Amino acid sequence: MDSTLSRTTAPVLVLLALLGFGGGVVCADVVAVVSGEPISRADFGLSLVRSLGRSALETLVDWALVEQEARRLGIEPTDADLAARKELEVELGMRAVMEKSRTGPQQFRAAAQRYEWDLGALRSELEESISDNGLRIQLMVERMLEPRMDLGEEALRKHYDRTRGERYSGAHVLVASRRHAESLLRALRDNPELWTEAVLQSSLDRPSVPYRGRIRPVPASSELGKVFAGMDADELRLHCDGEYWHVCQFIEKIPAAEESFEDTRDQLKAELVVLKAREGFHALLARLNANANIVMNLSTVPGARQLLGEEVAAFVNGEPLWIADLSEKLIEEFGRQMLESHVERTLIFQEAGRRGLAVTDEELDERMGAIAEQLFEEQALQGQMAAQDLARSLKAAGIAVADFKERLLQEFVAPKDVRATLLAEKMVADGVEVTEEEVQEVFREFCGERLIVKEAVADSRAAARQMHHRIRQGASFDLTAQTSSTGPGVWMERGTILSVTSASPYYVYVKDLEEGGISGVFEHDGKYRIIKLLRRHLPPEPPSLESMRPSVEREVFLRKARKRIRALLLKLRAEADIEVSLE
Repeated sequence: MDSTLSRTTAPVLVLLALLGFGGGVVCADVVAVVSGEPISRADFGLSLVRSLGRSALETLVDWALVEQEARRLGIEPTDADLAARKELEVELGMRAVMEKSRTGPQQFRAAAQRYEWDLGALRSELEESISDNGLRIQLMVERMLEPRMDLGEEALRKHYDRTRGERYSGAHVLVASRRHAESLLRALRDNPELWTEAVLQSSLDRPSVPYRGRIRPVPASSELGKVFAGMDADELRLHCDGEYWHVCQFIEKIPAAEESFEDTRDQLKAELVVLKAREGFHALLARLNANANIVMNLSTVPGARQLLGEEVAAFVNGEPLWIADLSEKLIEEFGRQMLESHVERTLIFQEAGRRGLAVTDEELDERMGAIAEQLFEEQALQGQMAAQDLARSLKAAGIAVADFKERLLQEFVAPKDVRATLLAEKMVADGVEVTEEEVQEVFREFCGERLIVKEAVADSRAAARQMHHRIRQGASFDLTAQTSSTGPGVWMERGTILSVTSASPYYVYVKDLEEGGISGVFEHDGKYRIIKLLRRHLPPEPPSLESMRPSVEREVFLRKARKRIRALLLKLRAEADIEVSLE
């Protein structure tokens, strides 16, 4: 397997949402007709291979390895096994939603009623997001790992205590020293209204900050549970866990479930198998990959697929994975989401033909070169190094940096997408004015601290939460943003890249992140957003404006052009006759 590129393998849970095989197969040759121009299923599938193929193929290779190992061990889940496992997955998903709210069952149901959440619809969404084939792979992994799991009495009782036993709901401010904790305790007892500010400014438990310091309910038998047991509502108390100090706030006692431990023993075991399998998935997959003979043969340039032939995407332990199969699976999973982008690009090419616009090879090469630089920096970030360090590492390995960048382009960038973007920019160029005031403003951004981020956008909080969950579980941020973000022009960038300064409304959501870190879901301008911090940038010495003027002016142009292109796409779509036949 090629180890030059950084490779992140998503856990099987993510595969249920990202690369499932569920849903009916549409056999029609045409997926849409745009102003009389048909889009064939074959062309659409190949466009998905060019846009998503590398990330998708890596996952399909992992699936093939799991299938092969399951055959060797004689593991073959039945339809009844899969039906029971699907029901369990929905139950675990519902519990995860409740636990994320950091409340107990009664409080969660009360909040759902108060805010008119449709829990039935949520359950249906969870069920629909589970693919049968993805679930089958997950169940195989669980069967492989179960013999080595600790599923004894003590482990089952601990799981019962965590999920169904008597628990306590509370909040805390986590700090490093006793002195700091005692100072906060005095201030909060004098003025309880300072609690939110204390959490925001002082707590080392940053994931709890959006919840005003609220932690997930803890078992009564835990150390924190014992602290909360002796407290009254809204009482504050200090607790030291041996390393950190907690300023604890009691919220409520959560009574044990009506079902006893004995009544739920089988269910507890099934749940524990799932949870432990998720923890052990990476180690299993690393072992399977280490012992496998895998040759990748995928490129965005068809002529570059020479090693195994034009029709083969990869070769896994003697078994081919075909381009046609990859294409069809991508249509099945991402077709409905990605067809919108394909239609938009078709509209751009049609409009360019009407206007007599074209993109020269030189223009395309220049933009592809800029994208290659961006991809190279992202690869360096994934390896937690600077771009120059990655270049030195490649040189030491005998790999030319230029060849590496070209390979990144072949694997991750579809030239047709770039050509459509350049055409769209030409269409709106006459209406984009770059003023000196805007140049000065962006130049000031470039001179100060900038947080370079990517953004994924959804229309609803529920959709954004689903994206956030997949990313947290290990899914590619780029792939998730590309396939799940909503709005015109998503295809122009693999997740919108933004420059965030302290004056930006995004700053509060990203300022505490480490490079590579993911924000929570937040709302801005009527959309629900997730941000990934790529890097923090602070020029060692402020450059002169004139030395940076061309790049600053280009940045101003692109920011304004993107807005106009999205408006243009909405206009073209409204004027076009579009018939979609993909179901």
